[in-house]
Amino acid sequence: MLPRISNSVLSFLLLVFIQVNSSYKVPPSITEQPEEFTYIQKEQKLELPCMASGNPQPKYTWYKNGVKMDLNSTQYKGKVVQRLGIGTLEFLKPTVDDFGEYQCFAETKGLGISVSNKTQLLLAELGAFQQTKAVIKKPLTGQSLKLQCIPPKGTPTPTINWNILSQSHSSSDAMRPVKFDNRVSMDYNGNLYFANVKEEDYQDGNKYVCSAYSRFLRILSQGFDHIIKPEVVTGGATNEPVSLMWHSETDIKVLKGDDLKMKCIFAGNPTPNVTWLRLNGKIPARRTVKGDSGLELRIKRVQYEDAGEYECVGKNKILERQQTKRFTVKVESRPYWDEEPVDVTKGVEENVTFSCKALGRPEPKVNWFINGEPFEKPADTSVVFKDNTLTYYNLTKKDSKVIQCNASNSNGHIWADFYLNVLVIPPFFVKKVPEFTKVAKDSVVTLICEADGKPTPVISWFRRDQLIKSKRHEILPSGHLRISDVQPTDSGEYTCRARNRFGTNSSTGELAVRTKTMIVEAPEDMVVIAGKIALFTCHATTDSFEFKNLEINWYKDGVLIDLDNPNIKKEPNNNLIISNLSNKDSGNYTCVASNGLDNDTKSAELKVKGPPDPPTDVDVTCHSDRATIFWKEGKNNFSPIQQYIVEFKTSFDSVWHEAGRTDFKVEEWETELSPWSNYTFRVRGVNNQGTGAPSEPASTICTTSPAVPDSHPVNVRTLSSKKKYLVIVWNKMSPLNFNGPGFRYEVTVEKEGIKTLKYDVDGSEPARKEIHTKTVYEPYTISVRARNDLGYALGEPNEIIGYSGEDTPTEAPTGFELNPDHKLTAKSASFRWNPVSTTPDKIKGVFKGYRILFWKRGHKETSLKKIDIQKDETGRRRRSTKKIEATVNLPAFSELSLSVVARNTYYEGPESNVIDVNTPEGVPGRVRSFTALIRGSGHFHLKWEPPEKKNGILIGYDIGFQKINGLKLSPMKYESEQIRDPTSTQHMLRGLDHSTNYRVHIWPVTRAGRGEGYFIDVWTTDAGMPIVPNWDIIAMGNNSLNVTWEIDYNKTNQHVALMHVVEYRKLGESDSQKTPPQIINRWQNVSNLSAGITYEIRVVAKSGNYQAASNWKKVTLPSLPPPVHTISKGTATQDLTSATWFIAMMVAIALLILILIIVCIAKRNREAKYDVQEEERLRGHDPYGNDDHFNDSKNDENGVGKPGALVNGDKTSGVSDSDSLGDYGDVDPSKFNEDGSFIGQYGPSDKKDVSETAAPSAMSTFV
Repeated sequence: MLPRISNSVLSFLLLVFIQVNSSYKVPPSITEQPEEFTYIQKEQKLELPCMASGNPQPKYTWYKNGVKMDLNSTQYKGKVVQRLGIGTLEFLKPTVDDFGEYQCFAETKGLGISVSNKTQLLLAELGAFQQTKAVIKKPLTGQSLKLQCIPPKGTPTPTINWNILSQSHSSSDAMRPVKFDNRVSMDYNGNLYFANVKEEDYQDGNKYVCSAYSRFLRILSQGFDHIIKPEVVTGGATNEPVSLMWHSETDIKVLKGDDLKMKCIFAGNPTPNVTWLRLNGKIPARRTVKGDSGLELRIKRVQYEDAGEYECVGKNKILERQQTKRFTVKVESRPYWDEEPVDVTKGVEENVTFSCKALGRPEPKVNWFINGEPFEKPADTSVVFKDNTLTYYNLTKKDSKVIQCNASNSNGHIWADFYLNVLVIPPFFVKKVPEFTKVAKDSVVTLICEADGKPTPVISWFRRDQLIKSKRHEILPSGHLRISDVQPTDSGEYTCRARNRFGTNSSTGELAVRTKTMIVEAPEDMVVIAGKIALFTCHATTDSFEFKNLEINWYKDGVLIDLDNPNIKKEPNNNLIISNLSNKDSGNYTCVASNGLDNDTKSAELKVKGPPDPPTDVDVTCHSDRATIFWKEGKNNFSPIQQYIVEFKTSFDSVWHEAGRTDFKVEEWETELSPWSNYTFRVRGVNNQGTGAPSEPASTICTTSPAVPDSHPVNVRTLSSKKKYLVIVWNKMSPLNFNGPGFRYEVTVEKEGIKTLKYDVDGSEPARKEIHTKTVYEPYTISVRARNDLGYALGEPNEIIGYSGEDTPTEAPTGFELNPDHKLTAKSASFRWNPVSTTPDKIKGVFKGYRILFWKRGHKETSLKKIDIQKDETGRRRRSTKKIEATVNLPAFSELSLSVVARNTYYEGPESNVIDVNTPEGVPGRVRSFTALIRGSGHFHLKWEPPEKKNGILIGYDIGFQKINGLKLSPMKYESEQIRDPTSTQHMLRGLDHSTNYRVHIWPVTRAGRGEGYFIDVWTTDAGMPIVPNWDIIAMGNNSLNVTWEIDYNKTNQHVALMHVVEYRKLGESDSQKTPPQIINRWQNVSNLSAGITYEIRVVAKSGNYQAASNWKKVTLPSLPPPVHTISKGTATQDLTSATWFIAMMVAIALLILILIIVCIAKRNREAKYDVQEEERLRGHDPYGNDDHFNDSKNDENGVGKPGALVNGDKTSGVSDSDSLGDYGDVDPSKFNEDGSFIGQYGPSDKKDVSETAAPSAMSTFV
């Protein structure tokens, strides 16, 4: 239901109507008037504002002290003027003669007089203090003191304060305010009080000054100077009981809405504390402010109920007896309107009642005025005066007037000025019926119609000229028509008719009833596990006329869902998908279908089964060596809690540790505590869905007393890596196990023939002790004990036998050579050598075996590699030679140098003799990556990266494929012509069946044979119309063009053609020519064109029986340069010189162009066939880089390809790709590389030999 327009709004609209129609008259009404008091300064300009509205413009008259002012008289002429067009008075140079009471009258002849408030014009002034000589006070410390201040008279009343005036006027704080508190305060008369004097009150001999400040005049006056010289009492200030020094008035009358202030100032030493009580109720805390540290009670915006008795209480510690003072508060009020009268505009023969109802204490008296004249009892019987109301019956145009009423009591008055305007106005519309209103079936609609006029018009509604009368139709007081339970039969035109005795006005609009919006497929309740996906469906229908406005929104627990959340997606069909579900996603989900007229809602509940919410109310009871933890179960998130995990952390670190797990769903757990620690606990819940988030840490922290350590460190051992040192290490103990202050490790070292040594290692340092011994791998007896300031850990530590550090072996193997009994292959080589002595004096430690060193010949520093030969891996010593034998894997196809050394745990001995070995060529490793860039219905666009392990000279790649049928594979098929270009990284595999799963293999090939394979499993698509890619044209000179197209490999489900053809024709011709198809390249040059001619170009995408053409694009080639004219004889010599210079410049430019073409050719070849490598280089990797690897390759530990290997997402091309190039014109197969890329660029293909129009392939990059 629409709200009814208020009377004030209607009056405003009516006033606007009257102003637009200037023939209608309006009585005067004061709109701007002076305040009750106006302050002036002598000879300073002053204005008394007075402005009134009305039609015609009212005339203004001022009265002073009840006497009409004649501004043209000698009394006012040249002193007081009235502003032009308004009633504002301007005093040019006010004097004392101008003081008095003023009132403004605004009169419109025949319509009445509007009267302003009365204002008192007063002189603003501030007198001077009488006393000037400073008064010196010499009180004893601890006694009370009063400093008197008699402030000067001022209008308005000045603000009184006290300051300390510095004797040094250059000081930045020459005058600073006295700080008030419960010891130092000021009464309402301006006197300053000290409850007890202290030495600090001396203030370095500076004066205490009383000041009066006039905010209006911005003048400060000072006087009543005092100096306090406290006399210090021997033995300290004396204690004084509480006494009352001053209090404010005890019988207080306060007006409602004002602030109430009461104050008590007490003397005493120590300083008394002051409290306030209300004897007949409670002090209103929200409106109460206690100033001066409680000495003053201030109640803001006093209400009637604040009346009563209050008491201040002062006391200190000297006497138990307290001092009190009682206050009686009476609350009255100024008059205020209970029903304030307002301007009224009525029509003839209507009635009107004015009410001047005012409230106040005491009850106010109301006086009425007509046009500023007192009005008591009307003589006319059509006017009734009763109970502060004034009623006019059967109005006529002569009844227009201005009325005033004044409500007054002993506390003030209020004044109201309002008019009665009686008019004759035919009906007019404030709000017309909307031209078109639409509403949903079965709802309620309100047709707007707001009319006014004088007299007030009667509103009637019609439909098809028939007066509307039914239970479903209701005319509201505002004039609106409300129709309930709207049906399609209610559609049609509706007319609102407004009528009074002076005319009739109508407004018509159309109502259209629409079919209701309904949700036909609603979301359903579901229970989903956290981390999974929830799908809510919502489909709706609505009226066909409103279908374009139908909108579906989703809400969770009544709040619109934020679709910027990456885990929430609203699909085009309005389904809601919530992924990566968590506990917070549980709730009520509502689908709202709306068309702007009505809506339908359906809801479903989502329960996310996830780990439990944190437990609540975690608390701890601490004992000397244990703690009991309590908690309450948190939300289980629809999966019962099975157990709890209790965690703790200590003051030693911020890491949380697991204290234990409950056996069942209990809410209490007891755990042991280590000595000398501060424990904080928290709890997690566990259910079938996992472990929940932790609770808030318990507020109670358990602190334990120190004790000796519980145990000694474990895993004591020695490291023999450091020469001539005994290095002892052990497992570092946790600070939680220190058990007390001063924790340290005591390391004991014993050896026959030397003194037992002991060392302390601080517990905060690494668990390690290095002792310089000058021995090589000799045994020592070692133990490590734990202790703190309270003593050693209980029990004895374990002793171990450790060894000092090893050193470099001294003997080199001899006779290192290839084993003649074994054949050298690309994968392995066998070596033999004479063994070394393994005695400790030779090995300098524990003999671990041998190590074969190898490196790229001549590059030992950058390519050195090592192969460890364990002592149990060496071959048996032959009796005849007693040599060591070992077989190792070496890089294939490499020139190597090798040696062998003996080794102990940490060090290598000297090298043997160096031998050179050339390993034979081997088969390569697998390619580094393999993917299908494009999937078509009969082809795959394959792409790969060369193998890291080439193991020889790469000569190309073999491609094979098999059909996958369930778990079975068809026999392998191979490309009829395999790839024998080692630089190829792309290939178009054709001749495949659509909608078939294939396993595609690739093998790198060297002269030694086929290498390790890599395969991917990938589907062909069904057949479909190929897409036309985005493409562009660039003119190359005046007789050729470059056409380039782009294919976004990152897009999925796109049908990319097998090949692309460029068709072109001269503008205006119907026959077109075409270039040979491009399969791999994404560009085509078109040459042998005519200069200055406009051509139409398009790109045609082809796959099998499907082809799709782009729109034609126009391009105009540049015209030929103008012909060169013959040189005349008279200028032959000069022009020849210029021509020589020009020819030299042209030759230089031609050379630069040739160099650029060569660079572009190289770049194009690399871009066309090495784009994978180029991408790697952009990432900072060079697949062909030479980093001193033995066969220009890196070790590859990756496995072979497998089903599900990367095939570039789900990129598809819905074309049938069993096409042959012969289907697209006379194409010489020799023009294609082995990888399927097209060689050369072509001009017109009009039954001519292709080679006749071939152009350099690099020209596309030249553009």
